[in-house]
Amino acid sequence: MAHLQIRDLHKVYGGKVEVLRDVNIEAQKGEFVVLVGPSGCGKSTLLRLIAGLEDITGGEIFIEGKKVNDLPPAERDIAMVFQDYALYPHMSVRENLAFGLRIKKFSDDEISSRIAEASRMLNIERLLERRPAQLSGGQRQRVAIGRAIVRHPAMFLFDEPLSNLDAKLRAQTRIEIAALQRKLGTTAVYVTHDQVEAMTLGHRIVVLNKGKVQQCGAPLDLYNTPVNTFVAGFIGNPSMNFFRGKLEIADGKKIFRCADAIMDFTDASTPQNSCECILGVRPEAFRVPLPSDELNHSKVDLRAQVVIAEPHGHETHLVASVAEAQIIVRSANPKRVAVMEKAIAGDMIELNIDRTALHWFEATGDECRLPTVSV
Repeated sequence: MAHLQIRDLHKVYGGKVEVLRDVNIEAQKGEFVVLVGPSGCGKSTLLRLIAGLEDITGGEIFIEGKKVNDLPPAERDIAMVFQDYALYPHMSVRENLAFGLRIKKFSDDEISSRIAEASRMLNIERLLERRPAQLSGGQRQRVAIGRAIVRHPAMFLFDEPLSNLDAKLRAQTRIEIAALQRKLGTTAVYVTHDQVEAMTLGHRIVVLNKGKVQQCGAPLDLYNTPVNTFVAGFIGNPSMNFFRGKLEIADGKKIFRCADAIMDFTDASTPQNSCECILGVRPEAFRVPLPSDELNHSKVDLRAQVVIAEPHGHETHLVASVAEAQIIVRSANPKRVAVMEKAIAGDMIELNIDRTALHWFEATGDECRLPTVSV
């Protein structure tokens, strides 16, 4: 049985504003599940419903097989870590860690033992007598996590806990949270709008948009086989490039036309029939041809106009425009990077596309992934 089960969950505010609808999620014991999506998609609301901080409009939530719809937060055996730390400013770190345990009437010896255990895990032993105002942002977040750990809950809930940290500290704390969760083996549900956090932390990712679950699966499954253009564009950094056009299949040829760009995909897997569709290409699936490549330059897939080259140290991104759309090309190959970085705004550059990395989507409705047939 799943540790957390959410069935047909709905949330409506004021009888009119539908925030969540038809949400179905399961989390196994010890699993790290990440809820990700843009602002306003309902992910924080969903976390608050799991915690019992808001009432459910419809549907059911089970924790360890027990229906918790009507249980108050204190009886759900969960611990929540908030974005703003929520520490008591007049208390020391030790007192902040002990506060919840004292409310539950734990003995002094048990409280001391749990504080020692948590502070050792989080490397905050030397901070126990300080107050929150004397701590850095990263140290405050460790204390907030420690306050959750000392409770030994059945489940952790994280509501964008790294949003207030700078980029370097976010990366470091992300590693620490992942390692800590795996060490404790406690089920965790983590909310973020940052898809990099989602990809690196989650055993499974739930992508939300406009109150609905778009896709749920392992990080690489979402990256490699997104179910629609929303997931394809949201998961991955830089985002997937999209070309809206028409695939024409006739006389053994497969031609994709997008504005004034014509691409021959006869040697690639495509939808079975001619159709209006959207072609998705990851930035790393583009390749700047080199003389040494086993490619015929007369069969270049695209000629794009350079906007700017962006060196990132380990790789370079090339922003260009083609077929009335802006695209991003990514490469870490030194020879291709050299070509990309020499290009100046307005130059035309040739590109080829990896035939094994094409994504095809419907051009209408929900823009869902289209089934393809092999060459």
